[in-house]
Amino acid sequence: MDDELEKELQDTLIAFNFSQKTQDRRMYVIDGLGHEKYVFPVPIDDKVYGSTPSISSKGDVAYTLIDIEKQTAEIYVYNYNTQINILLEKKTYSSDLPYYTYGATYIDDRIGYFNWSPDGTKLAFFDGKDFVIHDLETSTDIARIPTTQSARLLDRMTWISNNTIALLSRGTGSSKKVDLGLIDKSTFEKNQDAVFLITLNEKTTQLKIMDQKLVCEGFIQPIFHAGIFYYDGKEIKEDIPCIDTPELQSMFGSKEWPITWMYQSSNTSGRFYFYRRYNEIFEGIAKTWIEGYDKVTGDTFFVYKLNGYLDEL
Repeated sequence: MDDELEKELQDTLIAFNFSQKTQDRRMYVIDGLGHEKYVFPVPIDDKVYGSTPSISSKGDVAYTLIDIEKQTAEIYVYNYNTQINILLEKKTYSSDLPYYTYGATYIDDRIGYFNWSPDGTKLAFFDGKDFVIHDLETSTDIARIPTTQSARLLDRMTWISNNTIALLSRGTGSSKKVDLGLIDKSTFEKNQDAVFLITLNEKTTQLKIMDQKLVCEGFIQPIFHAGIFYYDGKEIKEDIPCIDTPELQSMFGSKEWPITWMYQSSNTSGRFYFYRRYNEIFEGIAKTWIEGYDKVTGDTFFVYKLNGYLDEL
């Protein structure tokens, strides 16, 4: 690695947390070489960090703090440079939620999945069944788009520019017959996944704040993609619908090396992206780490070891 490349990775920040147990979840800021730059304090009063923090080009970390007993979720923005922590929103969830069955995980799946605009002024995230775009400079929600999903794990979104967002919404496209693979050739109708391009108007009005355009439809599985999922040492590749579109490539990293779970970084050069990588040892048990991909050289590189099960393997 040459000095210029190493310096760029040193200046790149990534925010994440990871633990097999929700109550033990810790939150970190590391650089692109895997050096720990900041470790968030352990929450008190039965609170836990949400699983999807994200850092902006300005060093702002958006994250959730969930109170298991009170069933609340607070959205904070912590600035890595100034160490100022600001509360953006606090939500209380219905007492009818299955708390005793799912604990914080149920709330965690409903809010978060933060993604910053390249200039660090706008924050997109999922809030229950809504897709929200928040303006940090005016402390207001620019847009709130209702969707059909209540759990956000399979949806994806990423900023393409400071006023355009690619959004993958699961099961909101048109219906299409799917072969069940049975001997009798049975089929059933299922709604396809839809990829949208959302464009914010520079001069917004009360009548039209943004344009929403359907880019493509298909059955897109954002879980086990080439370059991320291994089983018995064999790489499993699959055809990804819509991967030729710039919208889906920005969401999954690239056409050449599509990945499952991308970590947003403070770097806006577009040369690197970082993602969670795992090697499944047995079904449901894996070694897990953060890996980077260099679009210029086509090389992957190790960044940080995560604390998964069976680390000794």
